[in-house]
Amino acid sequence: MLWISTLTIRAADRFVSLFGTNDTDNGYTNWIGAATNIQMAVDKALSFDTILVSNGVYNLTNQVSIATTYLTVKSVNGRDNTFVNGNYPNITSRCFYITAKGVVLDGFTITNGYSYSNAVASNGGDGGGIYIYINSAAYGTNSCVVKNCTISRNTANKETSSGNGGGIYLYQYHYITNCIISYNTATGWTNHTGGGVKATLSLMSDCQIFNNIAATNESSGGGGQGGSYENCQIYGNLATRGGGINYSAGNIRNCLFTKNVAVKHGGGIYLAGNGYDGYDFSCNTIVSNYCGVSSSAGGAQFQSTPNFIYNCIIQSNAPNDIGGGSTNSLYFCNFNKMAHTNFTRINCITNNPLFVDSVNGNWRLTSRSPCVNAGYNQGWMMTNSVDLDGRARIRYGTVDMGAHECVYGGVVYSIH
Repeated sequence: MLWISTLTIRAADRFVSLFGTNDTDNGYTNWIGAATNIQMAVDKALSFDTILVSNGVYNLTNQVSIATTYLTVKSVNGRDNTFVNGNYPNITSRCFYITAKGVVLDGFTITNGYSYSNAVASNGGDGGGIYIYINSAAYGTNSCVVKNCTISRNTANKETSSGNGGGIYLYQYHYITNCIISYNTATGWTNHTGGGVKATLSLMSDCQIFNNIAATNESSGGGGQGGSYENCQIYGNLATRGGGINYSAGNIRNCLFTKNVAVKHGGGIYLAGNGYDGYDFSCNTIVSNYCGVSSSAGGAQFQSTPNFIYNCIIQSNAPNDIGGGSTNSLYFCNFNKMAHTNFTRINCITNNPLFVDSVNGNWRLTSRSPCVNAGYNQGWMMTNSVDLDGRARIRYGTVDMGAHECVYGGVVYSIH
């Protein structure tokens, strides 16, 4: 008879509370013996453990360093009740430094982090609030996830070279979802990127990214630099190039860009990617953005590499809606003013899109809009895809232009 023995590892819950008694011997495994700071619980944790953090303001004296794989650090009552304070200017340190695969950070307000090139030992000057530096190789269980967080008023300051990701820096195949990323700054010497986010092959979804700054000469990506963005609202950000987003590789779908400013090019977005690489730029609304160069585009500036733009509304931007090189193509888009007229244009229109209330920032479509049922149905839309409001992306047979699907008003009757 052959006996096969299997070892089952049961993940533990560990607890953090400002009122805990720091029961180190038992590993902070109940609320009475909870650790009084997050790092103490992290240091005791094993892979697949969950660290539960109670309400309060956790003032840091150093960054929280996480090197344990598949660890979940989660607040009990969400970001409105649980704050991780980097404590700048009293302390010069970012808030979280993550170097392990599969880490989940859930439900915090992360603020006052300050990553300075001469002060933070681990990649100083990058990721003022959060720095995730681990290559997950592909999206999946090895990816780190930041969700349900507010990442606000953090700074990345790099004196010797470009400072990246005032709010958060992500390296290779990670996720940010349902987060608010606001009032962060990338600054320092020159060429600073990603006031809110710097992302390499990572995905931001269902996020609000607003009032972030990439602050120096030739800076790029006030709201974000790189990565993919889906169902995001990106507004009120500032940079030299790409006030909202500076983008080169990834998908941008179902996003709203408004009131972003670029000192030079691409108020809403500066796109330097290559459409032949399979990246998709579609179903976005880019309105009321501005850039400071009269021959450039306040809405979307597309570099000379081939880009293919589908189902977008690009309107009411100054000085122009669209600019860029002759190898770019617009399909089923609505726009008006072009800085350069040598784009290929297929089934595009220039009509007033008839938004619900553009004066007050309601960029949804009325039922009379010429953009309703005027787009091109793409493959990614066919299975469980949703618009910026979370409704079915194709509602009446043909996709609408822009980030929102129109929902017809009136009373629905059932006939028997």
